[in-house]
Amino acid sequence: MDTYIHQKSWEVYQIIEDPFVEEIRSYKKNMLKFGNNLKRIVVDLREKENYMFKKIFNNLSPVFYIQIWENRIKATEITSGNTYDEKPFIAIKKNSKGEKIVTAIGSSAELLKKELNTKVINPFSHPRTLISNFVAAEKILQHIIHTLSKHKFLVLSPLTVIHPMEKLEGGLTQIEHRAFQELALGAGSRESLVYQGSELNIYNFDYNDIKKNLNEP
Repeated sequence: MDTYIHQKSWEVYQIIEDPFVEEIRSYKKNMLKFGNNLKRIVVDLREKENYMFKKIFNNLSPVFYIQIWENRIKATEITSGNTYDEKPFIAIKKNSKGEKIVTAIGSSAELLKKELNTKVINPFSHPRTLISNFVAAEKILQHIIHTLSKHKFLVLSPLTVIHPMEKLEGGLTQIEHRAFQELALGAGSRESLVYQGSELNIYNFDYNDIKKNLNEP
C-alpha cells in the first residue's frame, strides 16, 4: 500500500514538476541565445567604431608621396601640394666631444664635402640597390617630413607612399621592400606603402585606393 501511495505521489510530482522544468530550460536557452546575440552586437559596434575612428584619423593625417632616385629625392604633401625636391645628401660632422652631428641635408650638404671633420653621404647611392645607408636615409626622410609639416597647426603622423624610381630591374626583393617601408615608419610615418610602377598623379592621388590596389592589409 505504501509503495503504491509513494508511486502515485511521484507521478503527481512529475506532472507538477515537468512543465516548470521545461519552462526554466526554455528560459535559460533563450537567455543564452540573447547573450550570444548581444555579444555579437557589441563586437560589431566595436568594429564599426574602430573603422570610423581609423577613417576619420586617416582623413586628418597628412599624406606624403616620396619619390627616390639615386641622386634626387622628391616629396609632395598631397593636401597642400607643397614639395621638397633636393639632392639626397647629408653632412655629418664630429664635434669636440667626438659626437656625430648632422650639419646639413640636401644640396647644401653637398657643398660641405671639403669641410674639416665632415663626412658627406648619399645614402641612396649604391651600384646594386637604392639604399646604402639606412640610418642616414632615415634622417633625410625625418628632415623632409618635418620641413613639409612645420607650418601646420596640428601635426599628425603621416601616411606615406614610397616610390623607388630606379634600380628596379626584376622588381624589389622582399628585403628591399621591407627596408623602404621601415624607412618611412622610422622617419615618423604612422603607415607606409611601397609602390612600384608609373609616376602617380598628385591631383587624383588617393592613399586608400593605392593601398587597396597593392592588396595591403
